[in-house]
Amino acid sequence: LKQFEEKYSDEFIHLMRNFYHKNLWQRFLSLTEEEQKDPVLRETLRQYDRKANIYWPLSHYKSAVKHLNRERKEIEATGGTNWQEYLPPKNQCLVFFPGLWSKEERDDWGKRADFRDVLGIPKDE
Repeated sequence: LKQFEEKYSDEFIHLMRNFYHKNLWQRFLSLTEEEQKDPVLRETLRQYDRKANIYWPLSHYKSAVKHLNRERKEIEATGGTNWQEYLPPKNQCLVFFPGLWSKEERDDWGKRADFRDVLGIPKDE
């Protein structure tokens, strides 16, 4: 890891600085106030946030539980991480579009993941 960081960290830092303001959230913020109110756009971005930052990490976590928690002996995860604490989306709390979520929604991030909206099933079913 140290050799990797020595070799690539300057390049990564330069890349991150160059693209820091070139992302979907910054593009959304560059829209007019009226355009930002578009309910279809807002819900599409919220769905993207859920899928990328709740459902995918939750699927990864469930897979890790299945494969790393075998028998009575726990198998060490890649890099020796504490995957049980690190992987759940409620602990990572990554949010691409923070202004589209209420404080309460961000506080509950990943705690009550509901796959019905991904599958197109109404919440009242």
